[in-house]
Amino acid sequence: MPEDLNELMKRHSAGATVVPKTPFSDIPTYRNSSPLDPDFLKKWVIPFYMKILNSVEDVKFELKAIKPHVTDSVVTKLLGDFNWRTRSTGAYFSGILNLQDKIELIGNLFLKSEVCYAGETYAIVLATLNRDAAVEYFEKYLDYYLTCPQYYFEQDIVLAGLKTLTATDISYNFHRFQEMHLEYKKSQGLVPDLDRYVERFNRMRKEIEEIRSF
Repeated sequence: MPEDLNELMKRHSAGATVVPKTPFSDIPTYRNSSPLDPDFLKKWVIPFYMKILNSVEDVKFELKAIKPHVTDSVVTKLLGDFNWRTRSTGAYFSGILNLQDKIELIGNLFLKSEVCYAGETYAIVLATLNRDAAVEYFEKYLDYYLTCPQYYFEQDIVLAGLKTLTATDISYNFHRFQEMHLEYKKSQGLVPDLDRYVERFNRMRKEIEEIRSF
C-alpha cells in the first residue's frame, strides 16, 4: 500500500474524515511523541469513549470509581493522541476532575476541529470548567464555522451551549449568532432544531457535574 494512502487511512480511522484549512489550523497543541500502549487504551479509553457520545449512565459507577486514579499525566497523554476516542476521553476526564489547567489545550483542540466527534465533548467540558472561557471559545468557533456550510461539525450544539451559558445575560447579543445559524442551515437545505441540542447540552453537562461532585 502506498505510504500516503496508508497515512490517509490511519487519519480517517482516527477521526480526521475532513482536513479543514482554517484560521485555527496553526494553533499549537500538545502532541505525544509516541503511540499509546494498548493496555493504556484498554484501561482508560475503551470502556468510556462510546458512552461519552451517548449517555454515561451505564458507566457512572466506573467513572466515579476510576476518578481518584486519573492523573494529570493520563489526561495529557489522552489529549495528546491524534484520535477522537482518546481526545474525547481525555477531555471528559478533565471535566470530571475540574482540571482548570487544561482549558487552553481543550479550547485550542476545539477550535482546530482536527477529528470528528470530539468537538461536542470539548464544548461541554469547557462549559463545565469555566463559563467565561467557554463563551469566548464558542464565539470564535461560531464566527468562523457558521460561515462554512460545507462543514457539518458541532455548530448546532455549540450554539445551544452559547444560548444556555448566556441565557441570564440580558445584554448579550445572542441574536447575531442565531441569525448566522439560520443562514448556515439554509445553505445546507436544513431547518434549525436548536431545542433538541439545548436539551442534549444540558443533560451532558449535568452528567459531568454529577460525577465531579461525587
